[in-house]
Amino acid sequence: MSDYYWVGGTATWDATTTSVWSVGGSTPATPPTSSDNVFFNQAGTHTVTIGASNVNCAALTVSASTYTFSTSGGSVITNGSITLASST
Repeated sequence: MSDYYWVGGTATWDATTTSVWSVGGSTPATPPTSSDNVFFNQAGTHTVTIGASNVNCAALTVSASTYTFSTSGGSVITNGSITLASST
């Protein structure tokens, strides 16, 4: 299990794009899996588009900024909790 941080700004979350994730300060990182925690805490206003296929994570936390999530056909599947900041 790892903690993945979104560093992609406005971009697409899919099963192959590596430039949008950081793990332990390393970018690029492979996309998260169903056993990884995902954090959206990048400053600013961003749109995250879920790609055509489903993406997975253990837990999803949106704790900063304003994020808009849209889809190109896929869904976010979490195996744990979803935490959203009041400003998201």
